[in-house]
Amino acid sequence: MKTIRIVALAALLALSLGALITPVSADMAGPQPFMPFSEIHPGMTGIGRTTLDRLGMKSFQIKVIGVVDNPGELNDYILIRSSGDAISKAGGYAQGMSGSPIYIDGKLIGAFFGAFADSKSPDPIGFVRPIETMLQLSRMISRSSLGLQTSQLTLPPGLVKANSPLYAGGLSPRAFNWLKEGVPSRLLAQLTTLGLPEEAIAYPARESFRQQLARGLEAQLNAKLYPLATMADQGVDAAGQQMSQLAAGRPVGLLFSNGDITMGFVCTTTYIDQKTNTLLTCGHQLLAQGKSQMLLAGAQILDTAQNSRISFVIPQVNRHQILGSILEDRFQGVAAALGRTPRTVGVTIRVKNQDTGELHEFKSNFIPDENLLASLLFSGTLSAVDQSLDRIGPGTMRITYRLSGDGLPTDLKRSDIFASFSDIAVAGPLQAAQVVFILSHNEFAAPKFTQIELDMSVTRKVRALQVQSIKLDKRSYHPGDTINYTVNLQPFRGGKVRITGSLQLPQRLNSRRLVLHAFGGPRRTSASNNNRAPAPTFKSLSELVKVIEGLSTNDQLTVELLGLARSSTSQSSNHTDVQHLKDWVLSGDQAVEVRIEPSQTQAQSSQQEQNPQPKKQQKSNCKQLFYC
Repeated sequence: MKTIRIVALAALLALSLGALITPVSADMAGPQPFMPFSEIHPGMTGIGRTTLDRLGMKSFQIKVIGVVDNPGELNDYILIRSSGDAISKAGGYAQGMSGSPIYIDGKLIGAFFGAFADSKSPDPIGFVRPIETMLQLSRMISRSSLGLQTSQLTLPPGLVKANSPLYAGGLSPRAFNWLKEGVPSRLLAQLTTLGLPEEAIAYPARESFRQQLARGLEAQLNAKLYPLATMADQGVDAAGQQMSQLAAGRPVGLLFSNGDITMGFVCTTTYIDQKTNTLLTCGHQLLAQGKSQMLLAGAQILDTAQNSRISFVIPQVNRHQILGSILEDRFQGVAAALGRTPRTVGVTIRVKNQDTGELHEFKSNFIPDENLLASLLFSGTLSAVDQSLDRIGPGTMRITYRLSGDGLPTDLKRSDIFASFSDIAVAGPLQAAQVVFILSHNEFAAPKFTQIELDMSVTRKVRALQVQSIKLDKRSYHPGDTINYTVNLQPFRGGKVRITGSLQLPQRLNSRRLVLHAFGGPRRTSASNNNRAPAPTFKSLSELVKVIEGLSTNDQLTVELLGLARSSTSQSSNHTDVQHLKDWVLSGDQAVEVRIEPSQTQAQSSQQEQNPQPKKQQKSNCKQLFYC
C-alpha cells in the first residue's frame, strides 16, 4: 500500500485570490433591491431559489401567510407556504436549504431558515429571516464592530431549522460514529492517560474532557451528523456551469476542519454584498460563536434524500477551494468575508506501521475553537491510526507530540508509550487530545494554537512488562548505606527481565524498618499516606506546560523508599530512582521491607538515654544544692 501524502492546505491558501474565488454570476452583478419587512403582508406571492442536485439551481413558489413582528429584530420572521417541483423533490423542505433566498416582485425579502419537522403537507410552512436583520452582519464585518443584540430567538414549538446539516468526511467508520454519538463511557473509564487530576485545572462551569467526548458532536452542536464526500476540483452541473460558483441559491461549505479530514456545515447562499465583499447565508446560527473563524469553501449538491422527519441534501465540499473566512456566526445568520484567509490550527499526523515499514501522513486544518479542538483532534488521530493499520486489535504504540501556539510560553513536547491486548489505537490519541483540552481551558491565557504535530509508531507486538518482585543485596543496612536492588519484570510471552539500581539511606535515621516500593508506569495508587503526592496547583501557563511535560510516562520503572521522615525526603533526591525502558509499557508494583541496624554512634546515644547518670553522681550533685 502506498504511503498517503496529501499537500498541506496551507500551501493552497497561499495562492492568489484570483485563483481561489470563482466570479460571481451575472444575476448578482448589479445592486440587489430589497423589500423591507414593513412592506410585507399576507397574500403576497414570490419565488425561492435553491440547489437540490447536480442539475443546478431551481426555483419554487412561495406565498406569505403571516408576518410576525416580535420584540427585537432577532425575533421577527415571515411565514410562507411553498410549492413546486423543487419542494416535491425534497419531500418538503430539506436540511441544507437554509439560506435559500426568497423574492417578491424580484426583491429579496430574506432567507428561508426553518420548517415544522413533522409536517407532511404538499405545500409545507416555512420560516423566512428578514433581510434587514441579516444585512447587519455585513455592516459588522465592514466596520469591525459589535453592538448587535444577542438575545435567544423565540420560535414556535416543533420548529426545526432547515439546519445546516453537519457533515464529516475522511474519518474511519468508528471514528465517525464516536464523533457522532460519543466515545463509549466504559472505554473512557478504563483508560488512564495523564494521571493529572482535572480538578487541578480551573475552568468552572465547563464539562470535563471525558464528559465532552462521551456526549458526541451531535449532542454538543444539536445537529445531525452525516457522511461527507469531498472533491478536489470543481464539479459541473447539467447546464455546464461550475457547481462551486458563488451565487444566491447555490450551496457553500462552512467548515471547522479542512484537509484530509473535512467537517462542517452546508447552507445555501442568500446574498452577496459586493460593496463589503461579504456573503450572507443560512438565516440562522451554526455554533452561535458571535465572532467566528470558520472557513468558507466551495460546494455542490449531489442529490437530496427524503426523510420521514425532515429531508437533507447530500453535498460534496471542495476542500481545496477556500473562498473566504466566516467572521460572524449569530442568531440571524452567518456572514463571510470573501478572499480573507481565516486563522487555523495546522495538524499533521504521521503513523509508522512497524510491521510493514509504511509511513502514512495526514494533514488538516482545524478552527481554533476551544470547545471543539480536542474532540476534532481525537477523532482525526484515531482515524489516522485506523486507516494506517487497517485493523483493530492488540499492539504497542509510541506517540510523540509537539504543540505550538502564539500564546504558549514555549512549545510543549511530550512522548509516551501504550500497550493493549484489544485496541491499541485509542489511548495515544486520547492523551494528546486531553493535553489540548487542558491547555485550551487553562485559567491563565489562551494558547492560540498554530501547529499540532503527532508522530506514532505502532507494532502488533504487545511489549508489556509486569513488576513481579524486588530483591535487596543485604539483609540489613546502617544509616548512610547504599541499597543495591534488583527488580524482576515478567514480559508478556517472554523470559524475565532484570533491572538493577541503587538508593542511598540518609545519615540520620529514626526508623528501624523502611519499605522499598517498585512500580511500573505512572503512580496509580499510593503505598503510603505519608508519600502521597498532593494535587498539583499552577501559578502560570508556563508552569502548567512544564508540569505536563514532566508527568510520569508508561515506560518508567520507579523505585522509592517509603517511611522516611519528611525532613529526610526533602533534603535529598536519592530516595527515588526512576529508569525509562523506552520500548516497554510497565505496570504492577511490589514492595520489600528494609531492616535498619543502628550505627555505633546511635547505639551509644541510645544507651545513654536509657541510663542518663549514675546514682552516686546524682548524690554529689544533690549536696551542692541547699535545699537537698
